[in-house]
Amino acid sequence: MRINMEESLKSISRKELSFVQDKTGVSSEGNGSLEEENSNIQKKYEHLKRMLEKMEFQNEELAYLIKKEDENLQCSKLQLEEKIAEYNSLTKQLKSALEEGRKMVDEEFETVSYLEQALQTKMLILEYELRERQEEKKQLLCEFHRNEKHYEVCLKELENSLQRSENKNQSIQNYVQFLKTSFVTMFG
Repeated sequence: MRINMEESLKSISRKELSFVQDKTGVSSEGNGSLEEENSNIQKKYEHLKRMLEKMEFQNEELAYLIKKEDENLQCSKLQLEEKIAEYNSLTKQLKSALEEGRKMVDEEFETVSYLEQALQTKMLILEYELRERQEEKKQLLCEFHRNEKHYEVCLKELENSLQRSENKNQSIQNYVQFLKTSFVTMFG
């Protein structure tokens, strides 16, 4: 679309210049002021075209960064969900093992003192591991929420930056349109 706009501007510029020259009967050699004006407009147009291309490139970079940040966030979210599911499974297993250990202690309490002590030690270890897993789960959830907020802030900043770039592009396009209209008014 930008190329078509450029070709249209060049086509209009040449047609309008030719029309003005034919109407006034002044050749391009005889009208230095008109050529100078046209040259200035052409320089401004080229400058704006370069700025527009630069802004479009920046917009593409920002869109790519937003996409990458979103993919990273989704990947982190999936990894966290997998870890939470794994820890939930381990918690269930530990709770089950703890319950089983308690039953065994109850059954063997009167007959085997040594076995009771071993099972009680096992229960303590399982309870400790359960607390550790639950603490790790809490920490992972906190970290996930922190990361999620961070990525949301980053994403919002990138979206704001993209919006500012789009606004700048619109301003440049409006200015190019103004130059085009001015050119047509001056030479039309």
